[in-house]
Amino acid sequence: MSIRDVLIKSSELDIIRLAVVSELKGNPNRIDFQDEEGKISFSLEVTVGIPNSNASSKSRVKSESLKLQSDVPELDQLGK
Repeated sequence: MSIRDVLIKSSELDIIRLAVVSELKGNPNRIDFQDEEGKISFSLEVTVGIPNSNASSKSRVKSESLKLQSDVPELDQLGK
């Protein structure tokens, strides 16, 4: 299904906001929030950094140690 198809279907269902999650190498990479015309009103880039590890390690991330880092102070509350 293309983004155009998603916008058409959401319009038919009277959905005025849409979140599209893009992926890179099987992991979430970006979340775009679009209005009913398909214009991006807000976008989040999602990255994961594991301290003290290399690309070949199989580390497990403890969910209680996850945190949100934002360049926009008003969005810090999303991490709670």
